[in-house]
Order: sequence, then C-alpha cells, then structure tokens
Amino acid sequence: MSQKSLITVTICMTVIFTIWMLHGSLCEFRLNLWGAEFAAFLQCKQ
Repeated sequence: MSQKSLITVTICMTVIFTIWMLHGSLCEFRLNLWGAEFAAFLQCKQ
C-alpha cells in the first residue's frame, strides 16, 4: 500500500473514530475493511 493510501486510510479512521467517540451511545463498533468484518465491543460508561 502506498504512503498516500496509508495517510488517507489513517485520516478516514481518525474521523470515523472521533465521530464514534463523540456519539457516545454506541457500544459496538463495526468496520468492513477489504471484505472482512471487524467488530469491537465496548463497555459503555453511561
């Protein structure tokens, strides 16, 4: 993967992660990346 692509992915992930953290009510985060699904389950502190 080229450096430009890596930077683009990093920026996109940062934006998504920031929106997700600000949303605050999502306990489950799912990401479809290159056809594979990654799921992270979080403990909500609310």
